[in-house]
Amino acid sequence: MTTLDICFSDSFSGVLMQHNGSHSSVAPLNLRLDIGNLLEGVFSDVRKAAINALTNDSWLYGEDLWDEEFEENIETLNRIKRYAKGNGKLRIWYSMDVRDMCAFMFLLSELKDISCNLTGICLQSCPNWLNHTSGAWARLSPREVDAFLPYEREISAREKEMYAKEWSN
Repeated sequence: MTTLDICFSDSFSGVLMQHNGSHSSVAPLNLRLDIGNLLEGVFSDVRKAAINALTNDSWLYGEDLWDEEFEENIETLNRIKRYAKGNGKLRIWYSMDVRDMCAFMFLLSELKDISCNLTGICLQSCPNWLNHTSGAWARLSPREVDAFLPYEREISAREKEMYAKEWSN
């Protein structure tokens, strides 16, 4: 069974793609959950406008840089769900920082009704994580990824339910 690696950083997705030797084996979800009103919905037009207001590029004639990424994230989320429903294995790479934890809880809420093979690797639960990463997944080199695989653990249905409930509160 192949594994779909999920992460919440564009930089780390590149590291995983190099490590895995395949673009299709990685699903980056850079949701920017730290911007905009989440009560409107992660993929709402109101939130999209808030992100665009912060990220539009005046050097590119005011082009909204988030528009394309917004659509890519919707497709990536749908791809993850299809993969989960097809009994594929999902492995989530996350850390305890707020940006990753929000994305982690959101993703688990989206997967809560899908029975799937789900595992996770939490950066801070790996010994010597700070020595390898300087505090961020993106600082790993592709050859260092293997050192973290022994710390992969199952995310139980109960844990998924707990985080999904927390997200909906």
